[in-house]
Amino acid sequence: MTDSREEKQNAFLKKYFVAKPNAERSIKALLAASYNQDARGLLQRAHFCLHSKFGFEHDRKLRAKILVDLLMSAECSLKSLIFGLSKNYEPPEKLYKKSKQKWGHDLGKLLIHARNRAKNKLKFPSDKKLPTFADASKMNVFIRYSVETYFLIMERSLRDQPYVDPLIKKTTSETWMWQFMDDVNKILRLSSEAHNKFCSRHMNSRTKGYNKRLKAFFTNISPSTP
Repeated sequence: MTDSREEKQNAFLKKYFVAKPNAERSIKALLAASYNQDARGLLQRAHFCLHSKFGFEHDRKLRAKILVDLLMSAECSLKSLIFGLSKNYEPPEKLYKKSKQKWGHDLGKLLIHARNRAKNKLKFPSDKKLPTFADASKMNVFIRYSVETYFLIMERSLRDQPYVDPLIKKTTSETWMWQFMDDVNKILRLSSEAHNKFCSRHMNSRTKGYNKRLKAFFTNISPSTP
């Protein structure tokens, strides 16, 4: 009876905790979880707003907001995967600065880095199974904001005011947006799977020096003050 109880306890500890806690891995797991949570919230809002009862086909401001939310959700899920599946030799500060400054809002670059880190760990969707990401990757942050401005200024019926930019015309169609939402959801599910398999145990197993290391991390990524 005692042996059985010990076996269950050991199985529980193995599933939810790591044998050798690592502060840096715990910080990266925390960041991965935060990005995953943001991605989920953005996707839920986009799904809510895309519902036909809100008059999607006539409200250009709403259409612009949905597109931006979907783009940001995809970005957050990919960054969650990058942090959650990162190598042990990658310090959280270096990875954070790369994801913010070097890769930024570029979905194409983020997709490559997330896919590379998922090798032999997760079944990452092929490009064919993410058909909208090719177009989405062309919409950098500047295009996103210009799209919002465009819609705010040119809020008219689609029949009265056709789109000028072919990319905007395509990516703001309801058909494309529903497909993009489905593709973004695929990446979000993968991000959640990565968190459950590779991150949650590290968040539960924090060392005594975790708070000190976390403080150092925030200091290192903060803009320097004169």
